[in-house]
Amino acid sequence: MADWTTIPDTQIEPKAPVTSELMTALRDNPVAIAQGATNAPKIAESWRTVSSTSTSATLGDIEYGQGARVEVYFGGTLAAGSTTTIKAAISSDNGSTYPEEASLLSLSATIKDPTTFLLNAKFIFDRLTGQWLFYRDSNYGFTSGTFSSPTGVTNIRFRFDGGSVSVPRISALWYITGGKAAY
Repeated sequence: MADWTTIPDTQIEPKAPVTSELMTALRDNPVAIAQGATNAPKIAESWRTVSSTSTSATLGDIEYGQGARVEVYFGGTLAAGSTTTIKAAISSDNGSTYPEEASLLSLSATIKDPTTFLLNAKFIFDRLTGQWLFYRDSNYGFTSGTFSSPTGVTNIRFRFDGGSVSVPRISALWYITGGKAAY
């Protein structure tokens, strides 16, 4: 692990000599920050959770986490013959409005599968790339796509739209890096 070295202002003033100690600190300090060395500045990061017993859940304070990774868990029972769509929307005004909403995927309950358990369905979203992956179970496999979440977004909302979902539950765990001091 690299050591953090505090560089005094006197070492970087005009006409200050360039020493091997200064150059070593300039080389090692970025590594020390990345490795979390003692006394090194910390990279802002935090885990956040949100849980809802309704048909939607909203992640807030997103603007500070330009590198967010989100895992969303969906639960509930979908009535036979019913279809629900999982949608995502972004807000740039702290959740006052959600001007556009994207349909990520539709889930249907068939006569053969009269009650589709959405419990354990998992949605993984990488805000940096916009890529997402949805996994329900081995019978249904994976679905993937992209969803844009540009800079300036403050909130992301995930929700069930339509269908008869009883005991709906949506919970999210997201890991935010960058922008704001760690909590």
